[in-house]
This record gives sequence, structure tokens and C-alpha cells, in this order.
Amino acid sequence: MRDKTRIISLAVAFIAGIWLIDVIVDLYLFKDKPFLQVVSISAFVTFLLDHLFLLVLLIAGFSLFTLIIMKILTQKNMIEKALQKAHGELEIRVQERTVKLANVNEKLLDTILACGEYRARAAAVHTITNLRDHVRDFKGRMAAAISDTHPRVRLEAIRGVSFIDSPDAVGIALKAVDQELDYWLAYTMEHTLHALKPHWQAADPNLLLANSTEAAKKYLERHKKMAGPGGIALKPIEIAENVDAPKSERMGAIRELAKLKGGKHQRGEAVFKQVCSACHMVGKLGKKFGPDLSDIAARMKKEEMLTSILMPNDKIAKGYETISVLTIDGDTHAGFILKETDDTLSLGIANAKQVDIPQDDI
Repeated sequence: MRDKTRIISLAVAFIAGIWLIDVIVDLYLFKDKPFLQVVSISAFVTFLLDHLFLLVLLIAGFSLFTLIIMKILTQKNMIEKALQKAHGELEIRVQERTVKLANVNEKLLDTILACGEYRARAAAVHTITNLRDHVRDFKGRMAAAISDTHPRVRLEAIRGVSFIDSPDAVGIALKAVDQELDYWLAYTMEHTLHALKPHWQAADPNLLLANSTEAAKKYLERHKKMAGPGGIALKPIEIAENVDAPKSERMGAIRELAKLKGGKHQRGEAVFKQVCSACHMVGKLGKKFGPDLSDIAARMKKEEMLTSILMPNDKIAKGYETISVLTIDGDTHAGFILKETDDTLSLGIANAKQVDIPQDDI
């Protein structure tokens, strides 16, 4: 129906275009003559004869145009029928091949899994995964392969576990984190955990991973954060907080964080109340122990604020430099000077506490 509509539309457009050209030509040729005049039959016949060539051209062009469109549509229908036939034949061949492959030689697969060539073991795990509906103890085979000594075999096992639709599949997959994960292992693990999300999303990790290592539990917790709100910021935050990383990398991560958009100020306020308000103030919220942050947006750019949070020792506000005081009793106090008199030195220490040290004891 659509093809016929297109043909009619194109034909009408073609005829209208020819007619418009004819009108423009007439206007140009008879621009100095009146439009309304009494004409005789002979004059009308003469007019038609003068335009006979144009009429023939119009009819011929329309006929040619129609023939071309019909030929294209015919070829299109033939191609579609040929593709449908080929698709049907392909489905039949795939079904026949699947029936043949269903007769799995499990003894041969087990022999290959026990061999010393990691490529062969990886291929066997890959094959078992593809034929999982025709192999006994698919879950057990994946659980064994997930601890293989070679990363290529473990990768195939991680992929295979993604097809296990049960809660214990999460623990099986996370066995792989007990060994080093390279880029491709981590990539495959991410997709496997995504496939298993219905099993870990609302589950208690202590119950779900009761028999797993602490490394496995931490990995799942990190994956949850990565998959949740603000997950895109997790990696650069980890780099920026890593004191062992080169400063150039840490600053690069902070610049990446500064470019991120989104977020909600209500969540920021909740974080400030929980983490920062013990030492800082914003408006009337918090304690005036450390620097007042009420006008922080006017004093610092976003990168500078992030640097102060993630690299607090990079630049310390004047008057808040940390000092260490050793007393005659051997006690050490670290903090910044709140006030000092001839008799007492008052230090601001952690958790917004104040310690007063007699000058004679220093």
C-alpha cells in the first residue's frame, strides 16, 4: 500500500512540475499579450498543435517513470522472497546442526579440561557454555573452571556463569576476584554481574556471599556503587584519594570530577551534616571549629574545592596548619593552634575537640 501511495505521489509531483514549467514558459512568451481574449476553434487547435511536443514528452516521461518504479518494486519483492526462503532454509540447517551437537562427548570434554594446554581448556569451557542445555552439571563445571590457573580459562568461566539463573551464581562468579583480574577479566565480570543483578540487588550480601572471601564481598559492594547513582565518579575519586598515586594522576582525576554534571544539593547537605559539620559551618549549620565554608563558592573554584576535600594536605588554610606537641610525659598531640597564652597552648584536634596543654609541660 505504501509503495502505491509513493508512486501516485511521485506521478502527481512529476505532472505538476511539467505543468508549472509550461506555465512559466507561456508567461515569458506571452508577457506582452492580454491573458483574456476571444479565440476561435482554429486558434485553439493551433495552440494544441504548438504544444503537442510538450504533451507527448509529458506522456512519455510519465510512462517511463512508471515503468522504472514498477521494475524497482518487482525486484524488491523478488529479493524479499529470496531472503525469506534463505532464512527459512538457514533455520532448518541450524536446527539440524543443533540436534547433532546435542550429542556431547562429555568424556572428551573432561579430558580436555584436565590437559595442560590453557587454550584447549578455554575452548572446552566455551563449548560447554554454548551447549549448557545438553551438558550434565554445568554449574559445577563452571565453578571448577572459575579457579583455573590461567586467566583465559577463567574468563570463559565468568562468561559461562552469567547464564546460571540462581543466587549462588553470584558467589561462583566472584571466586575469580581471589586471583588477579586483568582488563578483560574485569570487563567480563562487570557484564556477568549485570546479568545476575536480579539475584544480588535486594539480597543480604552476608547471606548471599556467606562462603565467599572478603575480597569478593568488597568487589560486589564496589560494583553496586558503580552501578548506582554517581557511580561514574567512583573511579576518579579512588585515584584522587590514593596517596601513593602520582600527583599528576590525582589532579587529572580531580579535573575529571569537576567536569561531571548532575547531582542533588539535598544529598550534598546530608553528606555535609554527617561528615563535615563537626568541624565546619555553612550558614547556621555545623560548628565553627575549622574554616567557615559559608562563602566557599565565591572564594574557590570547583577544582579547588574538590582538591581540598580529596587532597586536604595539598593546601591548608592560614591559621589551620597542623603541628605536633610532645609533652614531658611523652604524650604527643597533633592539631592546629586555637589560642595560646603565657600559661596554656590550646590545640584543635580530631572530632572537633580541644586539648589544653600547659606551657611548662611542653
